[in-house]
Amino acid sequence: EATRRLVNAASPREALGFWVGAIREAFEEVGILLAYGPGGSLVDVASHGERLGAYRRECLTDGSAFWPMLRQERLTLATDRLVYFAHWITPEENPIRFDTRFFVAEAPPGQEATADEQEIVGVRWLTVAEAFDALHRREISLRFPTLKNLKLLQGASAAEVLAGLNGRVVPTIRPRVLGEGETRTILYPGDPGYY
Repeated sequence: EATRRLVNAASPREALGFWVGAIREAFEEVGILLAYGPGGSLVDVASHGERLGAYRRECLTDGSAFWPMLRQERLTLATDRLVYFAHWITPEENPIRFDTRFFVAEAPPGQEATADEQEIVGVRWLTVAEAFDALHRREISLRFPTLKNLKLLQGASAAEVLAGLNGRVVPTIRPRVLGEGETRTILYPGDPGYY
């Protein structure tokens, strides 16, 4: 499935790696673990909470600790719960570049996000409307890709968002920068003169 969704993936392993990476990052950065236990149900943090917290701390210092945790706890990643919905690549002119794929998922029951205090210093759940209000009040800042991605999620319940984005063709969004300084213009796919 991952290979089918990622048009330009080199191999099934590479494609699946994006889903695995998204789950691992969510666990490390905010403590949300999309995984099934041995019985096939989503991980119950009430019965695994203390151990998962210890594993998370270990993963933050040693990225390779994630796989032993999965084996030890007999967990299977819930890749089927993630919906791939966006792919952004920064303009070549940018001094800081990224090539990022974005996923959305419903948080498993009983799991609460907590900041890792390293990459993430604070966590709060916001609806899309609340995020735009907080942005307007300058309580938060959002990078342009995040802003555009939130617009895709606007005005729908979690179930509606997941259903609406699942299976959608995901184009790569690679903005172009024309000009310099004050005359700089950023073009996006679909803009006149993009390519």
